[in-house]
Amino acid sequence: MIPKGHNVSEFFAQVVKNVASSNLEIRKLVYIYLLRYAEHEPDLALLSINTFQKDLADPNPLICAMAL
Repeated sequence: MIPKGHNVSEFFAQVVKNVASSNLEIRKLVYIYLLRYAEHEPDLALLSINTFQKDLADPNPLICAMAL
């Protein structure tokens, strides 16, 4: 939906809840979504910072790179 130009910022709260998903594909999609819409919902975006900090210490280099 994002590439087609649809505004999906209304789903921000539901998407942010998936930032700590154990499924790597879901996490990638959530990170892409956050990059696109975080400035529209800065207060809700702050909820994901804790997860980003944990991901930076993850032994998996892919998860660390995504968190950056």
